[in-house]
Amino acid sequence: MNTSYQPETHPLSPFVPPKAQLLMLGSFPPPKARWSIDFYYPNFQNDMWRIMAMCEETKKPFGITVDPREGSYTFTWAFKIKPEQAKREGYDKTHVRGAVMYDPEFNGSPHCGAKSFYICNRCGKVVCYHGQEYVTCPNCGNSSSLRPASSVDLSGGGF
Repeated sequence: MNTSYQPETHPLSPFVPPKAQLLMLGSFPPPKARWSIDFYYPNFQNDMWRIMAMCEETKKPFGITVDPREGSYTFTWAFKIKPEQAKREGYDKTHVRGAVMYDPEFNGSPHCGAKSFYICNRCGKVVCYHGQEYVTCPNCGNSSSLRPASSVDLSGGGF
């Protein structure tokens, strides 16, 4: 029996968002030198990512949790977040490429409730979509008509 065991102290304090309904249990993070961001689950090799989106109606940013499932990416949860917090947590480094699906429990934009999105062909931002034929990106002001896509290329930040 090894009697030289030394307890390890977790480097981050507990974090529980308001109105949390799901508890994810994990182990200690890897050594700090391998962290991609200074937050829980600090590596992009994890099974979930967050991307940034913008509400077309309020022009406010929000985050979307993206989970790889069955060969595609699934939007699972949307949440309010300030751009400086998103940058600090590394969301601006996230990049997801492929087909996107929606989880049946996906809550939609926390600002307007939209559950559909488009990607601006000029600045690449993910934006709430309300069924209109022509859209104007709240980030860069580009106006265009929309066309369906079978896969997408999503980047995390830039707000």
